Amino acid sequence: MLWIGPGENPSQVTGDSRNIDRWGFYLGVGAVGNMQDPETPDEGDLVTAELYGERIAQAAVRWTQNGS
Repeated sequence: MLWIGPGENPSQVTGDSRNIDRWGFYLGVGAVGNMQDPETPDEGDLVTAELYGERIAQAAVRWTQNGS
């Protein structure tokens, strides 16, 4: 198993739904449900997920280029 940390520092302000990692998840990424629209994550949670996906993709490319 490989673990890839989020790579982003958590936001210091949890009230703004646009902030990256506003809840301060350290072992991965997480989202908190939006009570007004439970099917749609907040903007900051979506950006956090996109950045984490890019980080995982970059690691996969690095490992395949190095033959590991």
